[in-house]
Amino acid sequence: MSDALSCHPFVRLVAPDWSSGPVVILTRHRDRRIGLRPLPGPFGALLEARSIHTFGMHAPIGVVALDKKGLVIRAAVVPPRRVLFAPTARWLLETASTDLPNKGVRVQRALDS
Repeated sequence: MSDALSCHPFVRLVAPDWSSGPVVILTRHRDRRIGLRPLPGPFGALLEARSIHTFGMHAPIGVVALDKKGLVIRAAVVPPRRVLFAPTARWLLETASTDLPNKGVRVQRALDS
């Protein structure tokens, strides 16, 4: 993992019958702009945003749009060179996985045991 991302906390998001795997929370403008591109492996990126693009991506990504309460308002696989806009979203989860939660379920941060 690059030094630029080593300071970001990793979390795991869960919903009934779904788990995100490791997710980095991107808070810096530069990191949000880059998104998933520098992350090796099965990581996801959580960012406070209403839209994402896949320009520069070579494969489809899974995107989960969450409202401020953590409810899934949209989940889609976005092909390269596309834009996804979710006007009522508070957070977007980008993931390399195409296994996505269902619309309407609540996504929560997994508590460490």
